Amino acid sequence: GHKLQAGTKLLDISLLSYRYSMFKVGPVLCLSHGMGIPSVGILLHEVIKLMYHAGCQDPVFFRLGTCGGIGIEGGNLVVSESAVDGMLNPYLELPVLGKMQQRPALLDKKLAQELKNLARPDDPFSV
Repeated sequence: GHKLQAGTKLLDISLLSYRYSMFKVGPVLCLSHGMGIPSVGILLHEVIKLMYHAGCQDPVFFRLGTCGGIGIEGGNLVVSESAVDGMLNPYLELPVLGKMQQRPALLDKKLAQELKNLARPDDPFSV
């Protein structure tokens, strides 16, 4: 329900951080983090702290990106149930205090269904 007036230019509210771009429209923050785990890791670390200090209750995070190479024709929308690493494991493995930890990379099933429910019959793509 948020509408921007014609000619409105969005302001990158993190312009001087030089790490990523961040725009806010209504209650939505949209961030562009660049490529790879290191850049998204930095972004999540900082944005999760921002949400905490802003007093946000139960924020929802999801990532939009490409899903090339999975056998689906380009131009369609994929709502995945998990993210996978290079070995197709649905978790992120990283060292924490000298021990390897596995962090699940699963999308909340309720959120996945809510996103799928946004599709309209007249959309020019399949979901």
